[in-house]
Amino acid sequence: ICAPAGHLPLGFRGQRASGPMGVVPGLKPVHVGYRMIGVVPVLPAIVLRLGAGPGGHAAAVHGVGHLRLHDPETVQRHLAHRLLVVIAVALMLAISPAPPARADYAAGARAVARGDYVTALREWRPAAEAGDARAQLGLATLYATGRGVAKDDALALRWYRPAAEAGQVAARYMLGLYLDEGRGVAADPREAVRWFRLAAEAGNAGAQNALGMAYSAGRGVARDAAEAARWFRRAAEAGEANAQFNLANAYDDGRGVAHDPAQAARWYRAAAEQGIAQAQFNLAVAYDTGDGVTADPTQSARWYRAEIGRAHV
Repeated sequence: ICAPAGHLPLGFRGQRASGPMGVVPGLKPVHVGYRMIGVVPVLPAIVLRLGAGPGGHAAAVHGVGHLRLHDPETVQRHLAHRLLVVIAVALMLAISPAPPARADYAAGARAVARGDYVTALREWRPAAEAGDARAQLGLATLYATGRGVAKDDALALRWYRPAAEAGQVAARYMLGLYLDEGRGVAADPREAVRWFRLAAEAGNAGAQNALGMAYSAGRGVARDAAEAARWFRRAAEAGEANAQFNLANAYDDGRGVAHDPAQAARWYRAAAEQGIAQAQFNLAVAYDTGDGVTADPTQSARWYRAEIGRAHV
């Protein structure tokens, strides 16, 4: 869907690209630490890139040159298929009250830090069974990603749930994702929204974006464009790239906020600078057409080139 500035294919000029409201389809962004799930930075952390959903970059194309952000049919698919999973391997005392780490939890954390997931599994399992919520979160994520053990959504869910119930914010977000998608359990969008809200209210930017997505699509909650934009804004201001893209789309289309091309361009730029390909494309179009920014062929070409590169990562 890309072309050099001034040479958009017929029917593309001035149109915007949007993707499902989570991690953009076909991209494999790498983020450091806990930024994606909105909790305090902890080290060390392992960031895993999961594959894109079916169809890759162009999977969400609807109509000529337009990838729809708010198509309800895509909402059920978008969350876990492109989930960026972060394994926390340090003590998370700042996330929720917890007792001092057991020796086997700390040993598991050290094992993950050196890439020894089998040892981490062996150390974390007894700690998780004894009620250590941090070990439960770590064990769940090993099952979610298939590190050190066969990937098993049901067992991942089995351990995310008690960690979430114990107050682990990241686990609450992950439990919401699993319930929304129906991974390891029958899909329950209403219950997913409950967990997204708990994590979002605790400051988890990923959950804030997910809650905005739920309001946008009316999935598990009454459709409310203004409430969707409010949660997108909170996550966007916290630096969540996909929320920045979603907020830009809201301004672009006047959904839940007044139509404002300048604000749309501002947030497209923020997301584009974090590597979101669709945002790079939209920003290129803005510079090509002068929509919300001063027309600038050089900037337009720059962002088209960036988008082309990201689209084929």
